[in-house]
Amino acid sequence: MPTTLAIVDMQQAFAASMNPKTVIAVGKEIEKAKKRNAGIVLIEYKKVGRTHAVFYEMLDGYENVVRVLKGKNDGSDVLLRAAMKNGFNTRKVRVCGVNTCYCVSETVTGLLNKGAKVEVIKDACHCNCSARSCWKNLQPHFKHSLQDRTLMFL
Repeated sequence: MPTTLAIVDMQQAFAASMNPKTVIAVGKEIEKAKKRNAGIVLIEYKKVGRTHAVFYEMLDGYENVVRVLKGKNDGSDVLLRAAMKNGFNTRKVRVCGVNTCYCVSETVTGLLNKGAKVEVIKDACHCNCSARSCWKNLQPHFKHSLQDRTLMFL
């Protein structure tokens, strides 16, 4: 079963989602996922608007995509529920998106705590804070993940 792609908070209301390099990198991840016939989950914060229209255009006609809404930074619960309901892989997840310090890192942490193997696509993630602090929330997982390969940065 192909690895599920989770796209976190690529909503226009978030300034970080307007970074052109991130938009291009997320688009490349969508194309890769479609070629693998992988499940794609668009995770959006409630009441903040929809994911960029360009991504919806890329996904038009693609059957293995679902949009979920979350009310907190950690989107792992809604992601895994949607993945299970739609027959997507719940054990292996590629993550990209914005607000890395909060939403991406908390979603990744939630997935790891639930036993998933996670690939973080760093080029397809962005935050408007300092680069050093973006990945700080994931540091407790680094040593453990290097041993069992549950967390990979690509």
